Amino acid sequence: MAPAMLMGFFPVCVCLLLTPGFAEAGKLLVVPMDGSHWFTMRSVVEKLSQRGHEIVLVIPEVSWHLSNSSNITIKTYHTAYTLEDLNVAFRKFSDFQWKVRPQSLLPMLISSENTIFDYFFSRCKSLFEDKKLVKYLEESSFDAVFLDPFDMCGLIIAKYLSLPSVIFTRGVFCHYFEEGTQSPMALSYVPRAFLAFSDAMTFEQRVWNLIRHIEERLFCPYFYKNVEEIASQILQTPVTTSELFSQTSIWLLRNDFVLDYPRPVMPNVVFISGINCQKLNQKPLSESHALPCLLWLSKVLRELRPDDKVSVAVFFLALWGFALGDRLLVVPQDGSHWLSMKDITERLSEKGHEIVVVVPKVNLLLQESKHYTRRIHPVPYDQEELEARYRSFGKHHFSPRWLVTAPMVEYRNNMIVINMYFLNCQSLLRHSDTLRFLRESKFDALFTDPALPCGVILAEYLNLPSVYLFRGFPCALENTFTRTPSPLSYVPRYYTQFSDKMTFLQRVANFLVSYLENILLYALYSKYEDLAEEVLGRQVHLPALYQKASIWLLRYDFVFEYPRPVMPNMVFIGGSSCKKQGILPRARVGKAQPHGGKKGTKGQISGSGQLSPGLVAMNFGFPS
Repeated sequence: MAPAMLMGFFPVCVCLLLTPGFAEAGKLLVVPMDGSHWFTMRSVVEKLSQRGHEIVLVIPEVSWHLSNSSNITIKTYHTAYTLEDLNVAFRKFSDFQWKVRPQSLLPMLISSENTIFDYFFSRCKSLFEDKKLVKYLEESSFDAVFLDPFDMCGLIIAKYLSLPSVIFTRGVFCHYFEEGTQSPMALSYVPRAFLAFSDAMTFEQRVWNLIRHIEERLFCPYFYKNVEEIASQILQTPVTTSELFSQTSIWLLRNDFVLDYPRPVMPNVVFISGINCQKLNQKPLSESHALPCLLWLSKVLRELRPDDKVSVAVFFLALWGFALGDRLLVVPQDGSHWLSMKDITERLSEKGHEIVVVVPKVNLLLQESKHYTRRIHPVPYDQEELEARYRSFGKHHFSPRWLVTAPMVEYRNNMIVINMYFLNCQSLLRHSDTLRFLRESKFDALFTDPALPCGVILAEYLNLPSVYLFRGFPCALENTFTRTPSPLSYVPRYYTQFSDKMTFLQRVANFLVSYLENILLYALYSKYEDLAEEVLGRQVHLPALYQKASIWLLRYDFVFEYPRPVMPNMVFIGGSSCKKQGILPRARVGKAQPHGGKKGTKGQISGSGQLSPGLVAMNFGFPS
């Protein structure tokens, strides 16, 4: 599995824990896809049934593998084709794929051998012609629709019933994934479907990549023309394919981002790779060994070309016994930052990890514990100076400020403690005894708070995969470090106090403020970049060091943030800063308000068809 699986059992959101009233129902409408698609979905549906969810499966009378399962209600509808028609059409489609081997989507989209898609797309029309079944669906008060989007019928039903939808898929034809999720798909290094290019394309290959993208824009509407006509007829309003995909609450992708091209996705896109594989009768990997193994694999794969990644991953899975280390090096940030990291460190210790925490001799909260070993290094300041700097920082942190002076005031205030911690980092990286100990200890991974880059530099020096735990950088510098978009048109920059609905003048101001981030980055971290060059013995670009992180653990919940894409190795663990108030029953699922319900506040579930990804992922057994 991808490293995103790593922290899947952290609290999803303290609000969900405190308000279980939103999660008391468990009636799920399942709209599957026939054939091999169903094999994987069936295992998930059966697992949900075992966990106590009431499942209703809507299937056509004519199918290959959509059979009855225990404890699942089956509803069927008549189709305009027979099983023989379906077999003949699929045989033609299959022969065309194997003989012609199309190099782009175009032959497949316009080929006369695609009558199989006409059968698949006609199913929804047949379903809605069954008035008795439609009435049953309207009166059943389902909580969500679980669907495979291949024939689009599940998306149409979800929109018709105003229900939250959970997509379960390996991929989507054409450009509708990036449109439906609003996730960028950079043409400069992400090849389009059917192109056998790597992410390091020549100029000519990039031109062809652009041409393929234009072909999709031109011909995909033709391919989905029947779907749009059927959907518009059912919903009694013009509907496009993009609109159907855009309503999705959760995307469960049956692939692994580690083996894919790096690209940002929205936080409601959850990678669940490995679900297509049956468990072998082998000794399972213990929890205490999962962290270093996954990080080691992530580190190795990061250094490979895409063509080599699959074979290396298979080799690793076959020889996983070589990566059973469980020694974790922790480089924390003192003060309140340490409180959340401390809880996680203690939990890892209880699971069998051997943990060493690097601690400055003078500190606030980095005390001894039975859960870890402290490695102390000297610093050139005393306790009195440390406390005086924090008192000054706290006093000025809440002082009044306005837009023009806010960046300078914030910069000066942050430098009160940053300058002190630079001396801390300098002392650590120049202390030969400590560095020798760390090199000889053979750690498997480094766990750090990246608010200041000392742990980032140390991870590079020791050549260790790293896990970051943090709330955020000044001026949202995490977007710079991770290469994730943060659209200026609706994501206000820090200190502007704008909403996501900005006037033209506010957008201009937002644009100008964004330029200050690069200046702030240089002002805050230029000393660390010089120190990194001294320690590593080569020229260093600090954002490049941050980009080498294996996993980013974000201590907030995207439900309460502005919607924006993130890289798949960025995991939201909102609630880890708070103590648990209670645990939701596993056999529960988020309940949406009835159709026509009032629009809820951000983060609540309402008739608009929005469902918390963390809540759904938790009930589906996938990481939030």
